[in-house]
Amino acid sequence: MEREGISLNAKLIITIFVCIFSLNNIVNAETLTFDTYLQSLKSHPIFLKGSIDKSIIEEEQQEIQTAEDWLLKSSAFYSHEEPSFAVAGPERTDAVKLSGSVERIFWNNGGSLQAGFQTTRANMKINPVYGIPSTYYENALTVTYSMPLLKNKKGLLHRLQHDLKNFDIDISISLAIEEQENFLTTYALRYVDWVFLLEQRKIIEERIIISKELLTNNIKKRDANLIDNIDVIRSENALSIAEQNLLLINSAIESLVSELSEIITNIAFQDVDPILDVYQKYPMIDFNTENSNMLSESRILKTIKTQVEQIQYLKIGLVEDNKTSLNLITQLGLQNAEDKIVNSIVLDKPNFSIGLQLALPLGKRSNKSKTYQADLKIEKLKNQLDNLKRNLSSSLSKVIVQLNQYENILDKNKDQIQIAKKKTTEEIKLYNNGRGQLTFVILSRDEEQAAELSYLTNAVIYQKLRIQYYALTDQLIAM
Repeated sequence: MEREGISLNAKLIITIFVCIFSLNNIVNAETLTFDTYLQSLKSHPIFLKGSIDKSIIEEEQQEIQTAEDWLLKSSAFYSHEEPSFAVAGPERTDAVKLSGSVERIFWNNGGSLQAGFQTTRANMKINPVYGIPSTYYENALTVTYSMPLLKNKKGLLHRLQHDLKNFDIDISISLAIEEQENFLTTYALRYVDWVFLLEQRKIIEERIIISKELLTNNIKKRDANLIDNIDVIRSENALSIAEQNLLLINSAIESLVSELSEIITNIAFQDVDPILDVYQKYPMIDFNTENSNMLSESRILKTIKTQVEQIQYLKIGLVEDNKTSLNLITQLGLQNAEDKIVNSIVLDKPNFSIGLQLALPLGKRSNKSKTYQADLKIEKLKNQLDNLKRNLSSSLSKVIVQLNQYENILDKNKDQIQIAKKKTTEEIKLYNNGRGQLTFVILSRDEEQAAELSYLTNAVIYQKLRIQYYALTDQLIAM
C-alpha cells in the first residue's frame, strides 16, 4: 500500500498545486486576450507613420494645385532715350511706366487668362512742327486669353503631376497598411510564443512536483533499506534536470516580457497573463476558394497594379506632350493718350487682335526615351506581379496543407499522451510491487512529458500557421 501511495499522492499534490496556481493567477494577475493585445499593438508609432506619409503627399499635391491660383504682377520703369539721329522724332524722351496684371491658368481646358493695366508719363524734346505735345499721359487696359487647340487641349499637362499624386496616395496607404500588418504578424507570433513558454512552465512545474514527491518517498525507502541509494541519486538527477529546465523557461519568459514591454508601453506585462486556447482547432480550409479570393483582393497585388496604372497615365501625358502646340490667342484692349492726365483716363480707343501660335518640336528624342522607359517599367512591374502571385499562392498552399495536416497530428498527439500516461501508471505499479526499476519510471515520465510538450509544440505551430494564414489573406489587420 505504501508503494501504491506514490502515484495517488503525486496526483493529489499536482491537482492541489494547479488549483492554487490558477487561483493565484486570478487574484494577482489580470488577463490579456489576443484581441486586446492586437488592439494595443495598434498604438505603436508605426501606425501613425502611415497617416503622416499620406499627409505629406497630400500637401505636395496641394502645392502643385497652387499653379491654378491667380498670380498678381506689377512693375515700374523709368527710361531715358536719345536717338543717334533725330530726323523725324524726338531728340530726347524721358518716360515713367507703371503696370500691373493678374494671370491664371485653367486646368479644365488648358487655357490661360491675363488682364493688365499700364499707365505712362512721357516727356519729349521734339520740334513743335510735328504737333505732338512735349508731355503726354497714356493709359491702356488689355485682356489676353490663350487657348490650346492641340497639345494640352483639355489641360491634361497642367493637371498631370497633381493627378499622379493621387496614385502616390493610394500606394502610400496600401504600403503603410502592409507594413502595419507585417508588424502585427511579427508580434502576434510573439504572443503565441509567450503562451507557449507559460504552458511549458506548467508542464515542467508539474514534473518538478512529481519528482520531489518521488525523491521524498525514495529517501524514506532507502532509509528503510527497501531500495538502493542509486535510486535516490536517480531521483535527485531527474529533479535537478527539471529545475534547470524551469530556470531556462523562466529566463525566456522574462526576456520575452521585457521585449513586449518596450513595444507596447501601455500594458504592464509583468502583471498580466495571456489567454489563448492553443489547443483550439478550426474548420478545414479550401485552398482553391481562399487562393481565388486572395489573388483578387490581395493588398500588395493591388499596389503593384496601381503602380502600373500610374505609369500608364504618365504615358498618356507623354503622348500629349509630344503633340504639336497650336494655341489660339485673342487680345482685347482699350487705351488713350492725352497731354492732360485727367483726359487720358478716358479709355476710348479700342483695339483687338487674334492669332495662332504654332510650336513644333523637332527630334522628340527625350520624349521617345521617356516613353520607352515607361514601357520597360510597366513590363518589370507586370513580371513582378506574376512572380508575386505565384509566391503568394505557393505560400498559401503550404500554410493550408500544413494546417489541415496538423488537425490529424494533434489528434495523434492526444492519443500519444494517453498511451504515455498509461505506461507511466503501469511502470509505477511494477516499481511499487518490486518488479520494476526506478529508471523505467523516470524514463516513462520523461516520455509522458515529451508527449505533452510535443502536443503543446504542435498546437503552437498550428496557431502560428493560423496567424500566417490571416496575414497572407490580409485579415489580420482587421482583427
